[in-house]
Amino acid sequence: MTAQAEICINPGLDPAPFAEAFARDGVVQIPVFLRPADAEAVATLLSGLTWNVVAPDETSDTLVISSQVIQKFGEAQVRQFLQGAIKRASRGFSFVHLSYACRTSMPATRRRPSTGRRSSCRGGPSSTSGPP
Repeated sequence: MTAQAEICINPGLDPAPFAEAFARDGVVQIPVFLRPADAEAVATLLSGLTWNVVAPDETSDTLVISSQVIQKFGEAQVRQFLQGAIKRASRGFSFVHLSYACRTSMPATRRRPSTGRRSSCRGGPSSTSGPP
């Protein structure tokens, strides 16, 4: 079994300004969310994968926007749709994220064994314990 990399939230983040922005605007974007080295590791891992943009439409149906959809409708229309999803987040629930097909299937019974070691991510649980 291959070792799993430990990825941690940037410990230098002060949550107070983000909480204030969220309380005021109903939405917040957190820059430098991961430790820089972890962000680079994630970027390297994801760079070769196919991605889709995932966001809800006006009726809360989740849409998956692939590169084919972007080609069909054009970048401007897709950008306008995504801006609408972000605006809806300030009035209720919404999201925009990239989705990567990291695995095509995984047996339901497969679980990573617990190593019993503590994470170096501010005392959190080990990244090698629990379900995948």
